[in-house]
Amino acid sequence: MSVEEEIKKLEKNLSLTKGSKCEVYSRITGYYRAVDNWNVGKKSEFAQRKSYNLNVSKENKKERVYGEILIFTQERCPNCVPVVNFLKGLQAGIKQTYINAVKEMEKAVKYGVSSTPTVIILDEDNNEAERAYNVDSLKTLFA
Repeated sequence: MSVEEEIKKLEKNLSLTKGSKCEVYSRITGYYRAVDNWNVGKKSEFAQRKSYNLNVSKENKKERVYGEILIFTQERCPNCVPVVNFLKGLQAGIKQTYINAVKEMEKAVKYGVSSTPTVIILDEDNNEAERAYNVDSLKTLFA
């Protein structure tokens, strides 16, 4: 089949296609409407929108200083194992304290831990600086 014949066949199939109009929605601050229903002002605002690219250089990035990592786990917790393994492989030089959330319930209540695994990272003043619940969020924190 030649290219021209294939194009004609595809154009015929396209003309036979039935369906309905699809609405496209886009979000501009305070205005969630189908694009076809935008007023003149919103169309203009959309056309004039600005995109920002924040380039944070490593020179300007402040190093975080952590004091201690509290790892709340429990027996038979399938999600705890990957988190514990990740933290054991972490070469950050930060003290790590493993806490069984069931056996040491008072500590879990003190820190507001309602599920395991929960990793609470304390700053140098022993205030909560970060909280993570899985390996992905830990990778983001220690990237």
